[in-house]
Amino acid sequence: MRRKRNILIASISLTALAFYFLQITFVNTVLAVGQNVPDLLLILAIFVGFRLGPMPGSIFGFVAGFFQDVLTGFYGLQSLTKTLVGFFSNLFINQRVLLIEKYYFPLIVLIGSLLHDAFYYWFQSLGSKLEFGSLFLQYGVVNSFYNGILAFLLYLMTPRKFLDFVHYDPRHEFDY
Repeated sequence: MRRKRNILIASISLTALAFYFLQITFVNTVLAVGQNVPDLLLILAIFVGFRLGPMPGSIFGFVAGFFQDVLTGFYGLQSLTKTLVGFFSNLFINQRVLLIEKYYFPLIVLIGSLLHDAFYYWFQSLGSKLEFGSLFLQYGVVNSFYNGILAFLLYLMTPRKFLDFVHYDPRHEFDY
């Protein structure tokens, strides 16, 4: 069981590094539509939280957000919002959802992105002249739809073998 856990952590870490590299080199420049940019690490944080549970999702969200905070210089906000989204994305899971996950996962990403962006832009508007409503409508809603569409495409490109592999239950670690 520990071998599977280690392989899972290594594969998600490598995916996160690849997504981080793609985000700063390709997505932020080529896929950006005006100021709206999809967030690959947010999609991965939702995937980890959805598939592996609230604790791995929140830990992954914190680490991914921390590395994004390093890029923006606004420390803590990405970490906090991605931690929350990674934690709460597991609330959507049940057995029926897994059968139609290909169509359901983009909807989860859309909802998770809306929550992420609502929280993110609400914090940014505190103590500044920026208005939350206009920030959220102009950037948050568009980015969320963009993330949902990209999540659908990424889900279609993900090998089925990997999706079957990512059903790790951390509670089994403590069964002795």
